[in-house]
Amino acid sequence: MSIQQLEDTLRPFGNIATRTKPSSGWIRAIREALGMTNRQLAKRLRRKPQTLLVLQKREAVESIQLNSLREIAEAMDCELVYALVPKKPLHQMIRERAETVARRTLRRTDYSMQLEGQGLGVREKERALEREIERLLSGSRRKLWE
Repeated sequence: MSIQQLEDTLRPFGNIATRTKPSSGWIRAIREALGMTNRQLAKRLRRKPQTLLVLQKREAVESIQLNSLREIAEAMDCELVYALVPKKPLHQMIRERAETVARRTLRRTDYSMQLEGQGLGVREKERALEREIERLLSGSRRKLWE
């Protein structure tokens, strides 16, 4: 999947990611909104009510397993939506990382050149930085994260 396709897929999740979850957790909030008791939901899950209480607490503190959460969602006729939502667009994250790596690389080179009396001016440094960023972006992105 291309970066653009992935960003397009993730775009709707951006609005969700900025929302806060109910302090008691989604299970309890949805269950109560439906007017369903713990006992009724536990019965749908074929579990003991005490087990459901434990699962609700785990979900509220973010320690529930995804398969358990999916099972509960299905029992309440809900869809579990799961995604990692980048805080910035992926292409921006990649470009910023390439710039960080390029600056680090050029800093070492510039230091050596200054010791030899061959340091670059401000404009030359900016052009060298842009060339290094483009070189990094045109190669394997894996190298950006080493």
